[in-house]
Amino acid sequence: ELAEPAQALVAAIRPAVEQYGGSVVGLTGAGLVSTFDSAGRAVRAAAELRVALATVGVALGIGVHTGEVRHLGDDLTGPGVEIASALRMSG
Repeated sequence: ELAEPAQALVAAIRPAVEQYGGSVVGLTGAGLVSTFDSAGRAVRAAAELRVALATVGVALGIGVHTGEVRHLGDDLTGPGVEIASALRMSG
């Protein structure tokens, strides 16, 4: 089970992700992983999230990558996830 702050983060982000056809896969140690059926939808969701969270004083790093991922149970792994994470952390 997720800690309360993590649950609040997922609850705040999930509507924007789902509005653009995405799904929240889960949380990593340093972020939240979502998938989308197109890069355009992922970018639109990321832009909306960044603006919405900024209005409440939350700065959030967001990384979008279009590479392939591997499904490992309910989780995603692979270079695509690692590259998106690196992009998110680069600012």
